[in-house]
Amino acid sequence: MARQKIDDRLRAEFKEWARRIIGDDRLARKYGLSQNTIGEIERALVQAFTMGQSGNYTKQPLPPNSGESEIVPWIMIPPRARSTLDWIAFLLFRMNLHFSNQDTILERINLNGRDRWIVPTDRNKREFQTFSSGGVIPLKRMGLLAESRNNDDGLVLTPKGVATCKEYWRRYSANDPTLPKISLRP
Repeated sequence: MARQKIDDRLRAEFKEWARRIIGDDRLARKYGLSQNTIGEIERALVQAFTMGQSGNYTKQPLPPNSGESEIVPWIMIPPRARSTLDWIAFLLFRMNLHFSNQDTILERINLNGRDRWIVPTDRNKREFQTFSSGGVIPLKRMGLLAESRNNDDGLVLTPKGVATCKEYWRRYSANDPTLPKISLRP
């Protein structure tokens, strides 16, 4: 009998549990608070085991990529890509930078022999934010970013990317406690 494949959303939720446990542990260590990491891991494992034994989870298929304006669930975006998308959403909705569909939102540069990505408006600044390919390529693979027609080394935000950024910013502004963490940093 073949093993049943684990649902992608369920796998992402398990990863979020792990990130929350590790983040809480790091925060407790940083401030000298008591920690019960072993207990938290044990509870998460028991909950996952009982969920698997009872079959008490519903397999929710990911929506097909048929529509351009569909929103990618934040939980399905890897943490490094979340950080990149968070910065893009910050530029769009907090700094009110306006990008049209044709405007390059990220541009590849070579920094110390490595490919990095930069927001083109930051190019002439003394200090600027760069992003690794590990944070950009997953967004491209998910259809949130696409190759620029005007710039060989540039990426543009797709309608799906804009919709995902808007939904993230709405949840972020509302202090949604169910919004997955961007990173393990406290």
